[in-house]
Amino acid sequence: MGAERPELVKRMELHREQVLELAKESPACVAKHDKSSWLALFGKSGVIEDPVGAAPHVRGTGEAGEADPLERFYETFIAPNKIEMQSQLDVVAEGEVARDVVIHTVLKNGAQLHVAAYLLYKIAPEAGALRIQRLAAHWDLPRMSLQVMTGGLRGFIAMNQVTYRMLRCQGVGGVINYMRGMFQGIFDRGQVAVRKLTDALNHRDPQGVGELFVEHDPIVEWPVGGKPMGPSELLAQLPKGARFAIERPLSAGWVTACRFAVTGGESPGSRGIVFFHFDPVSEHIARARFFVDDAA
Repeated sequence: MGAERPELVKRMELHREQVLELAKESPACVAKHDKSSWLALFGKSGVIEDPVGAAPHVRGTGEAGEADPLERFYETFIAPNKIEMQSQLDVVAEGEVARDVVIHTVLKNGAQLHVAAYLLYKIAPEAGALRIQRLAAHWDLPRMSLQVMTGGLRGFIAMNQVTYRMLRCQGVGGVINYMRGMFQGIFDRGQVAVRKLTDALNHRDPQGVGELFVEHDPIVEWPVGGKPMGPSELLAQLPKGARFAIERPLSAGWVTACRFAVTGGESPGSRGIVFFHFDPVSEHIARARFFVDDAA
């Protein structure tokens, strides 16, 4: 049994490396404008939510003879622009990769955007190879739009060019579905709730923690891939004397994501990326997914 364990660990590490490599290949293809290779990374039912909150692009949902929805996404948002991505933290858990990134975009007319985002890739085997089954990009659509519109004449022209290209590639319905992310979601209220959770955790206040979650069947994954727990068990993840901290929170749709760190106390600490999923009715946390960086 002892001889088998190193081999098991080796296989697990190899799998993690393969999953992370595939996630990194997507922005690499985007930067090179390698459309065919980029499309080939996605599964036959691949989904892109970019940003989360807008209507997803789902491969295989187009009418017969129509372009692949992922191809329409590429032609709308990638083809005319220069896009590079800078990653600040990558965490692999099971078949998922969470990434803390800044996306640097130069639009067709020269206007520049620098968008902070948390990306979540779901990757699984398909037809003998790993494929991206879902790419969820968590970034703030209203603030990004404001960034463009406050860029003077160049920003105004860029916004009109993007809108025109969306109309040409995706039609009026595509524009409406994209704009949904401007008006539906948790927005700043999610960030306020996450800061309240941080305070409750650091004050070791189980009632304060519980009040921020939905009443029925809330799910906490710490870490993702481990056994799900309830909100009351969150406090057990903080060793005596340790503190929980967040940074760079942002909301997209009904999800608020941020970096987190546990420092001090009787443990070496931990860090990672967490996604808080809010219930649209109660606006309380329904699910919290902590991607814990083992390398920390």
